[in-house]
Amino acid sequence: MKTLFELRSILSLMLLSIAGVSAVSGCGPGSSPTPSTEQSLKVSGKEELKKRLTSVGESGNGGSGLAGMREAIEALRGSDAALADQLIKDFGQLEQADGAEQIKALAQQMAAKL
Repeated sequence: MKTLFELRSILSLMLLSIAGVSAVSGCGPGSSPTPSTEQSLKVSGKEELKKRLTSVGESGNGGSGLAGMREAIEALRGSDAALADQLIKDFGQLEQADGAEQIKALAQQMAAKL
């Protein structure tokens, strides 16, 4: 039977090992943070928006694939308000689209406007 001293020594070594591994594998000055899901879903720029719409137009999958697009369209308002207005209207239809074929058609039409 192990003595209390031996058990405490083993426990102490385990805790030191865990603390050492944590300190070594933590974020140091050379590491870069990974973007959050929200940041990675943001769509920026006309070309990126067109790529995303083209992808949706090929796959017919809406849902989370549309995340961030409304904000990207709103960002276009500064350079082309008329285009942004039309795309926002189209995007509303895209969000409500029923079925892959309808999603594909609407996304392709939107991409063509860009």
